[in-house]
Amino acid sequence: MEELFNLKFKELRRYISYIDRLSICLKETSRYETYLFIRDVPETFDDYYVYGIGTNHCEFVTYTDYFNGIRDIESAGQRFDIEKCIEILLSKTPRTQC
Repeated sequence: MEELFNLKFKELRRYISYIDRLSICLKETSRYETYLFIRDVPETFDDYYVYGIGTNHCEFVTYTDYFNGIRDIESAGQRFDIEKCIEILLSKTPRTQC
């Protein structure tokens, strides 16, 4: 039987550049959240399992808003940028098959 490799986000976190934009998508809900920097991704995702990694174009707060304390799109209103980012699909449950 083939052994599955279940990578947790906390193990991947250290390999992501601190300057990369990120989109974290949850498999169970298909909802995503965007982060300008890896340091902004909450530790609550650390024990989630990585299901996939790719690139996407997503909405991000502008740098001006970010450095003025606005961290999420809802608070930014109509001011946002569409930028290319790393997208990571996470799940609460480990993979059971390839």
